[in-house]
Amino acid sequence: MLNTDDTKKTYLEMFKGQVKYAKPQEDYVDINIPNIRGNRKPKDWMKYLTKAGGFSWSMWRKPYIARVPIQAFRKWVDGLAKHRQADFESGVISIPGKGMYGQVMFDGGHRREIHKFVFPTEDTMLCDIYYVDTVEEAHLQFVKIQFELQKRLHRDLLFIQSVLGNDKDTKKVVADLTYTGLVVDHEGEVAPVEDVEDFTKPAISKNGFEKICGAFDIDLIREGVDILKGAIMKGTQSRRFKFNQYLLYAVVDVLNELEKANATKIERADILSQSLASWVKHWDNEFDAGTQKDQLESIHTQFWKGASMSPLTAGIALNDLVDKHLETMRNVYPVLNIDPTVRQATFIKEAADRRKKRMTAKIKKGPKLQEVA
Repeated sequence: MLNTDDTKKTYLEMFKGQVKYAKPQEDYVDINIPNIRGNRKPKDWMKYLTKAGGFSWSMWRKPYIARVPIQAFRKWVDGLAKHRQADFESGVISIPGKGMYGQVMFDGGHRREIHKFVFPTEDTMLCDIYYVDTVEEAHLQFVKIQFELQKRLHRDLLFIQSVLGNDKDTKKVVADLTYTGLVVDHEGEVAPVEDVEDFTKPAISKNGFEKICGAFDIDLIREGVDILKGAIMKGTQSRRFKFNQYLLYAVVDVLNELEKANATKIERADILSQSLASWVKHWDNEFDAGTQKDQLESIHTQFWKGASMSPLTAGIALNDLVDKHLETMRNVYPVLNIDPTVRQATFIKEAADRRKKRMTAKIKKGPKLQEVA
């Protein structure tokens, strides 16, 4: 937000006259120019036409194209998974007086599909052209446009685009994903990038993964991933399996409570694996992320009597399931105990205290008084 003094300054005084990037140029490009995300057709482009009652030039914004020196473009293409490289061959162009370039669309996939549908005989479209040094730069520009300015796109997609753009802020998350054997996946695009064809590594949402990492030790998370894979990833994977973030959080929460109870790593794996096996055998061989959440909500409802589910309350509910199963293993673990009722009581009291605090603040603030004209 600008302060009052800023509004009195010129752009030259505020930013020393700096203008980032060269002004985009307009040019007609092939309607089938490769998209920076690959050549998958967006699924929901028609909704924009139906919502607007048809096409209108007044709502049109030209797609954005990045043109990159051919050497940098080739280097980027060579670093892609081999099955994706052919998609970008059509992006190589020769510009009279300038030489060879590689070009990709970095924003405008939905608009391209609308253009093709509305104007089916046209094989080119007018676009804004940005000359940049690397394709990675275009990835980061995509993130800035969609998230920092418009805040509309899926967080997993924006994270993957940031990884592809070598954003240093993604390095820690990528390293943690690698260590725990997980990926973030959005419509086939994957981070870490090198795991795109490794379907033994399940996917999880980026935000969910960060919440789990913020709550637990990374080694426990790795344990939890391995145990959960053994419980619900059945057979050879021909496509990417996805973990529900609440379920993985709950599994690691149980491991954390078992560790506090002095259970060894081998004991933790034995107790939790057997408990999960006893639970999931009633899932009718359905293990997708939606089923995972539904099954977790079922035991959550039984334990909490209908309260809304959060990662923490899901963890406490799964602790209850494991603690009950532990009762059937007393010949092996006679004294081990993770009774969740103390944590449940603490959570209920803290929630009540927060409600009371909010209500007290609201009473102190008093009702809003309307001014009389």
